[in-house]
Order: sequence, then structure tokens, then C-alpha cells
Amino acid sequence: MSRASALALVWWILTRGDWGSWIFGAPVIAAVVFWRLEEGAADHGRFRPWQLVTFLPHFFWKSLTGSCDVAWRALNPRMPISPAITPFVFRLPPGSVARVFCANCFSMLPGTLSAAWNDDTLLVHLLVDGPEPIADLRALEDRVAAMFGHDLNDATAENFS
Repeated sequence: MSRASALALVWWILTRGDWGSWIFGAPVIAAVVFWRLEEGAADHGRFRPWQLVTFLPHFFWKSLTGSCDVAWRALNPRMPISPAITPFVFRLPPGSVARVFCANCFSMLPGTLSAAWNDDTLLVHLLVDGPEPIADLRALEDRVAAMFGHDLNDATAENFS
């Protein structure tokens, strides 16, 4: 299915088939398709919907366990937290939709927040500093890469934070 067809289908569903909405929808869809074609040679990968079968359970599990951990830390009288802002160097291709999706997923996990983004480096605020949260973010990046058809085996060792 072409990008224009997919966008038209989404527009048709969102407007419940209202033909009058195409006065606005058709130019917007045309502009988005043209903009995406002119965007350049950024590697956007190919979305693999079947990879959601492994991504979603992993993401929901991390959300659930992270929520329990944050709640425990907040209710603990000693409040065992050690907040830090840690650089996370992406292995996903520059300019890819997968990078944006990944950064947004980081922010949706309890105890993490995407704080700032500069080129290949994302500054992530962590509720608890250490290697385990970064390993969890790397695992999530691996699943996002699989979902968007990117091979992270080609990423150089210098890209690891």
C-alpha cells in the first residue's frame, strides 16, 4: 500500500467517510507525501507490524515493573532514588522515524524521561542511575529497530554509551 493510500484510508476513517472533508484532507495528504519524498535519503526502515507481537508485551512488562518500582521508591520512607541525566547514543539511523518512536517510548516508561536531543545523543533523565536502566533502554532500542527493520549489528562500538 502506498503512503498516499494509507494516509487517505486513515483520513477516511477519522472523518467517518465525510466527502466534504476531502477539501481539506486531499491537499494535506498531498503535502505530507511530497514532504516525505523531498525529505532526503534518511533511512526510515520498513515498518514490520508483526514485530508488535514481541514489542508490545516487552513494553507493557517494562511499564508495569517500572511503575511498581517507582511506587515502591516513592512510598519508601528512605526514598531510595539517585536521579541522573545520562547520555544515550542511538544506534538507530539518523533521521529515522524509529529514533523518534524510541525516544518517545523512553519517556513513557516509568522512571525515565527524554530530556534533550542533540544529533545522535539523547539525554535521558533516570530516577535511578546505573547500568541496569541503560541496559533496559538498549533492549527497547533493539526491539524498536526490529519493528522498523533496522539492523543494529552494523552500529559501531563507539555508539554505545
